[in-house]
Amino acid sequence: MKNVQIRDVPDDIHAILVARAESEKKSLQAFLSELLEREAHRTRTLDFLTSIEPVRADSVASTEDIVALIRAARDAQ
Repeated sequence: MKNVQIRDVPDDIHAILVARAESEKKSLQAFLSELLEREAHRTRTLDFLTSIEPVRADSVASTEDIVALIRAARDAQ
């Protein structure tokens, strides 16, 4: 696993992050790791969604089409 170090975090931001970690009964490291993981997955999801051809308002996709599209996206990962 890789390490990441962030320098020059403003005191008020650090305090907010520590408070949020404590409210979830987590260490700051665990809280930030989960936050980064969520952000990384969110970005990947947004990239996927923007790669799909936009559906026109007058078109209707069948359930089979939707399932096939999801399976193809999963297989591509």
